[in-house]
Formats: sequence, C-alpha cells, structure tokens
Amino acid sequence: RELNYSSDIDLIAVCENNDEIEWRGRNLPVTDVLHRWIQAFSDVIGQPDSDGYFYRVDFRLRPDGEFGPLIPTANGALDYYFSRGRTWERQMLLKIRLILGNPALSESFLSGIKSFIFNPLRQVMGIEHLHQSLKAVHENQKFNLRNIKTTPGGIRSIEFFCQTVQLEIGGYHPELWNGNTLEVLDLLKSQSLIIEKDADILSEAYCFYRQIEHHLQFHQNLQTHEIPKAGVEFDQFAARFSDREPAELEKLILFFRNEVLKVVAYYFPEPVKSEENIHPIINCLQAWGDLPKEIRVMIQQKPFKRLDSVVSSLDRIFKSFPSPSSLLALWTSDFSFMKHILRLLDDAPSVVSKLISMPDIWEGLILNRPANRYEDDDLHRYQTYAEIWSALAFTSGRFSLDDYFKSITEMYDHILVKRFSENPQLSCKILLIALGKLGSQELASGSDADLVVFSVDSPDPKVSADFKKINQIFSHYTQYGIHFQVDYRLRPEGKNAPVLPDLRSNVAYYENRADYWEFQTFTRARRLLGSETEFKNFQNELDRIYSVRKETFAPRFLHLRQARMNQSKSDPLSVSLKKDPGGILDIESLIQHLSLRSGFLFSDLGGKPMTDLFLQLNEKLKDERLERLSLLYREFRRFEVEQKLSDCYKSGLFSPKTPILSSVIRDFTTLRNFITESKQLIEQLIRENI
Repeated sequence: RELNYSSDIDLIAVCENNDEIEWRGRNLPVTDVLHRWIQAFSDVIGQPDSDGYFYRVDFRLRPDGEFGPLIPTANGALDYYFSRGRTWERQMLLKIRLILGNPALSESFLSGIKSFIFNPLRQVMGIEHLHQSLKAVHENQKFNLRNIKTTPGGIRSIEFFCQTVQLEIGGYHPELWNGNTLEVLDLLKSQSLIIEKDADILSEAYCFYRQIEHHLQFHQNLQTHEIPKAGVEFDQFAARFSDREPAELEKLILFFRNEVLKVVAYYFPEPVKSEENIHPIINCLQAWGDLPKEIRVMIQQKPFKRLDSVVSSLDRIFKSFPSPSSLLALWTSDFSFMKHILRLLDDAPSVVSKLISMPDIWEGLILNRPANRYEDDDLHRYQTYAEIWSALAFTSGRFSLDDYFKSITEMYDHILVKRFSENPQLSCKILLIALGKLGSQELASGSDADLVVFSVDSPDPKVSADFKKINQIFSHYTQYGIHFQVDYRLRPEGKNAPVLPDLRSNVAYYENRADYWEFQTFTRARRLLGSETEFKNFQNELDRIYSVRKETFAPRFLHLRQARMNQSKSDPLSVSLKKDPGGILDIESLIQHLSLRSGFLFSDLGGKPMTDLFLQLNEKLKDERLERLSLLYREFRRFEVEQKLSDCYKSGLFSPKTPILSSVIRDFTTLRNFITESKQLIEQLIRENI
C-alpha cells in the first residue's frame, strides 16, 4: 500500500492444480485457460484507449520471470522459490498481499511463502547482501545523484535497510512480515530493535523523499524519480514543492542523504576485503580462528572442482552459526572430518542450505552419529539431518551406493509410517504399499514417493477425509521445505480414480482392465503399513491373475517400449538418462518383464533392489550380457545421484553443454556411448527372449 501516482501494478497469480477442464468444447489444462484469462485482463487494464488506461500491469515478478508460466500452480511456484529462489525475491515477497482468491489456497500458499522468506536454510549475509544490492542499483543508474530513488542514501537505501533487517530477524519477530516501510520502521523502533533516533530520521527522510517523488510524477505525469538539475527547472520545482528557497531545499536533500548513509553504515558497515594473496578457503576460515598446519597443507593440495562455490558455502555456514570460532575449533579437532566436509561442499552443494539449518548437527556429524538418534525430534529436522549425514557418508566413501540408497529409503519409510500412525483409526484401515525405487529401497534424496494405498474395508468418507488430511502434511512447506511429494498415480484407474480405492473390489480391475505396466510396477512392491496377511493375499491374487493374462503381455511390452521411445525431446542432440532407449527406465522395464516371463512370483521379486533382480534372473538365464547391463545400470544410478548432489541434474536431460561432475561418467560422450551400449544389449535380449 505504497503506490506512487504513476506506479506499475505488480501482480502474481497462482492456481491450485493443473487438471484439465472443458473450455469452448476442448479439454485444456487449467493453466492454459487461466493464462488466456490473465492475458485478456492485462490487455483491458493496461492498453490505452481514447480515455487513457487504468494501470500498467506487470506479471514479470512471477517465478522464472518472463520465461515462467504466467499462472503457475501454487506448489509449482513454491517449488521454484525453495529450489531456485534468490534473496531479492525474498525481499520482494515481504510486500506480498492477497487481493482475491480461494481462502484455503491463499492460506496454504502464503504459509509456504512465509517459510521461504524467513528461512534459516537461506542466510541473508546481511552486510554483503545490502551493499551488493545497493551497489547494483546505483551502478544501474550510473550513480545519478539526482535520482531520489536510487541515489546512495535515497529511497532504495531506506527500503533495502528495512528489508535486510526483516530478513535477518523476521524469523524471531513474525510481526515484521510487513510490506509498508514506515510501519516496519515503527515496529523496529517500538521493539527497540534499532535506536529510536535512527528510526525517526529514516522515517522523516522516507516521507520527504516520497513527497518529492509524488510531486515529480504529478507534475510530469511520468514514472520519474529525477530531481531537475540546479537552474531554472529546479527553481520552478522548489517553488511548487515547498516555500523553501532552492538553495535551502538542495541542502535539505543533501542532509537527508548523508543522514541515511550514516544510519545504514552504523548497522551494516561495508565489509573490508583482504588483499592477501593466499588460498581463498584458508582466507575464509582463518577469519574465525587459527588453522593447524596440516589442514592448511591439505587445503592447498586439494584440487577443488568448484572453488568459488566452496568458499561461498563456508562463508554462509560460519556466518549463520552462533559461535563461528567454536565451530571452527570443532571442525579442526578432527582432520579426516575437515577433509570430508570440504569434499562434501565441493561434490554436493545441494545440501549446503540444509547444513545451516541445524546449528546443533556438527557434533553428531563429526561423531558419525546415525540419523535414527534424531527420530524423536521434529520429523523435518530428522529428515534434514538424515539427508546431510547420508550425503557426507557417501561423498567421503564411508557409504557405498547401496548404503546411501538404504539410508535414504529408511528415512522415507520412517516419515511415512510415523505420519500415517499419527491417526491410529486410519492406519489400521489401510494397506500402504511402496512402489518404484521406494519399493526396491533404492531412493536418492529429493525423490518422489511412489505409493498405492487400499482401504481394507468398505469405502468410508471419514477414512478418505483423514487420509487426505495426512497426505497434505507431506507437501506442506515449513522452514525446512517439504518432506517429499507423494505420488498415487499408479493406483487402479489412474489419476481420475479415488485415491483410496477398496482392496477387494479392485481385484476385478487387475483381472479385466489393468495394463501390463501396472503388473510390472508390483515387481518392486513392498508393504509399509497395514496387515502383512492382506498384502500377501494381494500378491497371491496378482500371481493368479498374471498367470491367466501373461500370454497377452509379450506384445504389450513391445508396444509400451516403442511408445516410450517415441516420446520426443526438445533437443534431439541431448540424452535422457531415464527415458531414452537404453536408459534407466528401459533397463528396469526389461528386467521386470524377463523376471515375470521366467516364472518368478510377485512375492519373489517385491522389495528387492535391481541388483538382486539381476542376480536372480541371471541364475536362470545364464547370460553374461545381463552382468554388463547390471553394471551399466549401476553406473547410471551412481551418475544420477552424483549429478543431483552437485545440483547439475535438470529433469534427467543431458547435452554437451551440461556440467558433468561424476566419478564414473566424466563427460557427455561417455554417457552417450554407455546409453548406446545399453540400448544394443537390451535389443539383443529382446530379440532372443521375447
């Protein structure tokens, strides 16, 4: 609520989901229809006609800017903010205010936005951020001292000062989530968070600047912030603006500029950069204490892949810790830990935000304390520690790839079972089954949880309502982000069917209508919650039904594979690690198919990792190509994990321009050659066995 006479109207819009709806005789995604509506609205509001126009409407501050969807889903927007959101977007969202919308969606979205803004995982580094932001603003205007908005000590200096303080301490003072600059200054003063006279001078300067701004825009009917240069134009402006003489007004403008700069410099003194020509990591760490000689030598000899990233990560970690000197002493007390943590920061920058979220984790990490020690804590904190601990163990070599998968899967299992067990009446009435990599205990951090759930009794509206309520917890945004996305699309009849189908009545679905790929998914099924007897009976039913229908499934396997191969990629020169012929999904589908064709029961296969399925199958087929395919599959999975940890994994697509940071596949050519070899092996096995 701080508009100027000639302001743009900055808006963002989100919707609940992207289901299809009927629009003018066609089925279209909700976002497509709403995109057209928002575009039409913007045209009406912003296009001039004979009577002028209403406002300039600007939607460019949405997630991903001009390149993002005009109206993303609420969860899509929050995913963007939590994964790629920058500090300036946190500043921007301090000013967010609801205009209209669905109350439940609005409450959920704003709750997620609050967790993003005031988030201990994303330290502000206030001094550096404030000065970098102001420098960028000033340089953009080429240090135009007549611009009342961007001049050093001007409007932006006051606004950025307030916003930086809000981001720094707003997590402890929720009332500071306020977009109005004068109200924020009043709050800071009333709670003695800044000195009273400093708040008063900033408020007085801000009102003075904004009055000048309004007069400039009112007179010229333009979005301008530039005071006329000394001379006739300034004299005329001074006469319109106040009864002061022009020279006196110039002095007053200069006075307020200097006073604002003094206040900003008092709370956020500009950092002094070291001129020493030493290793940047040593330079960063020794600001907090002395480094032992062996650690200095180790740092100087270690070949870092991303030195700048490691320095930035260390800076964030130490500045977020209550006692940086104590943290450095703790780190340097164990030489091997120091070496491992530097490797983690180099190999897995994706966990850095998590590292600063729990100041009490460091002792546990140094002592190699397993995650189950934290199970009784808040489940989000437990998850954060488990992900950090597992990544550290994996990058340091203490964990094999299988150990890493097992650790992450155990964490997912614990959270799922614990959350559903919070409602005993619900947990005793459902059968919760893990599928995909969750089912085969091969999850990596950040994966979705593929699940199918059945009601063991007749459908009950209360059970369905309780089930929906529990599931909302998994995607609820907290200061630690979300638990993970739960995916029930593999249920009978797919996404358009009830999420909680009845177990017994849906056996007929598998007998008559289920596609072959649905049987394949149950080769990795594992019970998470519910009766073991019910689960075994369900597997037995699947065995019986498959034995009747299996002869129709060989051609269906080939058809499904061809359909997957026909899926187009935006870049024909790229490689899709998961979906390309020879990729991860192609290998998994083949092994599942050959296992079923070889007579293995669902109970023989369910819950076993792909490594075990390969061994089990090769005992029957005695084919050395399976051993090579198994090795390639392991290389692909290790590559996938390392790329995700290094923050270089975007939807599984790789091209010659994609950064590749892996211990097994060093460049794009190797990846493409491995995928080609895998494809050839798969097609040979298909020709000879199917």
